Amino acid sequence: MDLVVVAIPLKAIGDVPVEPLAGKVVIDTNNYYPGRDGQIAALDNGSSTSSELLQERLHGSHVVKAFNHIYARQITTDGTPPRTRNRRALVIAGR
Repeated sequence: MDLVVVAIPLKAIGDVPVEPLAGKVVIDTNNYYPGRDGQIAALDNGSSTSSELLQERLHGSHVVKAFNHIYARQITTDGTPPRTRNRRALVIAGR
């Protein structure tokens, strides 16, 4: 299974290459920040999610959302050994 991580400002979603990612699992780490990305109507009105927009662009790929609930710096600082009380988990979501 080929995995690709997309970690770009959401406003650059139109620059993500389509054909090279066809048939691959694309891990979407994007988050919508209107101050950085500009207003995106489909996100503002709740009719779509950032991952759905990426999936629409990458119609031949399988988009999976990950790391949406953790700050980048915490990925390297919040790690604890297995079975640690209140250990943090990283969730992924896809179809």
